[in-house]
Amino acid sequence: MIKHVAFFVYPVTDIARARKFYEGLLGLKLAHNFEGRWLEYSIQDVTLAITDWFEDAKPSHTGPCMALEVAHAESNFHFYRDNGVTIIKDLYDTPICRIGMIADPDGNGILIHQAKVLE
Repeated sequence: MIKHVAFFVYPVTDIARARKFYEGLLGLKLAHNFEGRWLEYSIQDVTLAITDWFEDAKPSHTGPCMALEVAHAESNFHFYRDNGVTIIKDLYDTPICRIGMIADPDGNGILIHQAKVLE
């Protein structure tokens, strides 16, 4: 029986470049560093790992991706644009959220999500 999701992993090709993105631009705090090739970031009760250990893994925005909840999607997107982050899908509205997709330096997709207050 599955107890819970242990972590999510994104393959990257350049750990130093990815680290600048995840820590510098996204503001994530490094929780664990294993041999400089497997880095973990804790986001509340979820762990995101980035690694270059999976030589055959291909970074992509067309497969599974994580969604990060933000308080102000619009200002986040302005910040990402100003810092040269690739925008895969610009922000758009749904009945329950405002959402768009950016890419890390390897092209892995990251959804930026702002839930709407529903009445």
